[in-house]
Amino acid sequence: DNITDEIKNCIWYKIDAKNEDDMRNTCNYDKFMVLYNPMLGYYPYIKKHGHYILGYKCDISGNMKYLVYGIPGDKTKEEQPFKGKSGFVTWIENKENNLGYWLMFYDYKTNNILIPVK
Repeated sequence: DNITDEIKNCIWYKIDAKNEDDMRNTCNYDKFMVLYNPMLGYYPYIKKHGHYILGYKCDISGNMKYLVYGIPGDKTKEEQPFKGKSGFVTWIENKENNLGYWLMFYDYKTNNILIPVK
């Protein structure tokens, strides 16, 4: 899915999560560790829309730099996951509908959450 043009060089995927059991699928361990495990604690925010997004943020040469997790919601403190304390501090508008996403940028090489500079 092409979620937004605001984040350049990013390949987006929509991850369905209709219920919490969808996020506990461990038949493929690597997939579980990247897609589901980091997001389990955010299910109370995810369940309203039944999905979240995952982006592969690449450099200009196409090499993956970091992961971007996105939780659907309005641009309000009530819908911002944990009021931004867990790294979801960037909000983008989805160009295909009125829904927006709270984003968290994750450097998988250093295990650090990145806070983008405006």
